[in-house]
Amino acid sequence: MKRFLGYLFMTIFISALVFYGYKIPLDIKENMSFEAPIHVFTILTAIFPVIIGVLMRLPKLIIEIRGTTRLGFDWIKLLAIGGPALYISQMLILYFYTPFGHILPFGGTLVNTDTPIAAVAGVVFGYVLLDSLKMRRKKRTVIR
Repeated sequence: MKRFLGYLFMTIFISALVFYGYKIPLDIKENMSFEAPIHVFTILTAIFPVIIGVLMRLPKLIIEIRGTTRLGFDWIKLLAIGGPALYISQMLILYFYTPFGHILPFGGTLVNTDTPIAAVAGVVFGYVLLDSLKMRRKKRTVIR
């Protein structure tokens, strides 16, 4: 029952965060000419899916941390899966705020499309970022 309530609370928390997290940038975009510059909207749009991915992996990470004593990092997983996901998810920032943004591979295609591929890639990167942490139990040595 305790585990069920924990997962239920986390689901409600993430759902509320997703709802309000996507509502705030849309409100900023509607009132952009009056209150906020466009870079605030762009940064929120690029960073928010990564935060959601981290929150989706957080409950399992907490469970793993409780039972382990050694911590490692899986660089291969982070570079192979997280690298392209980070590139795709942050393409909006790279395209508009770097001097070489217009010559990046797939830059114009990803920026000019209405598909949520950047948001999905951001969630994947956030999840893989925490999933790359390796938790190992400390080996017990037997003294004879």
